[in-house]
Amino acid sequence: MKDSGHRERFKTGALRETRGKTPLDLMSPFAEERLGLWLQKGAAKYSARNWERGLPYSACIGSIMRHVNKFRRGLTDEDHLAAIMCNAMFLLHFDEMMAAGVLPSSLDDRPKYIKPRRPK
Repeated sequence: MKDSGHRERFKTGALRETRGKTPLDLMSPFAEERLGLWLQKGAAKYSARNWERGLPYSACIGSIMRHVNKFRRGLTDEDHLAAIMCNAMFLLHFDEMMAAGVLPSSLDDRPKYIKPRRPK
């Protein structure tokens, strides 16, 4: 078990290492559930985890933009917010997989206006 040497003491007296841990408990349970339901619909339509094979950035960005426009117009035919979140998640995942060399960098088909930078 990894040990940073930093502990947090809780009111009960229990100790736990918490520093440097990703606070996944801060995520909205509503957003997670709606994202999961959207992914379930996608799995039924395309097969489970199909998206992990990689999609061009332009396909995800286009989908985000279409769903933003539909949400702005007040359309309720689909869960447009979940679709936006889902495509943003795809882009985050593809960015990590390309950085790790798992997916080809050619998926990033954005116009090259400036020299690419990774966030700090």
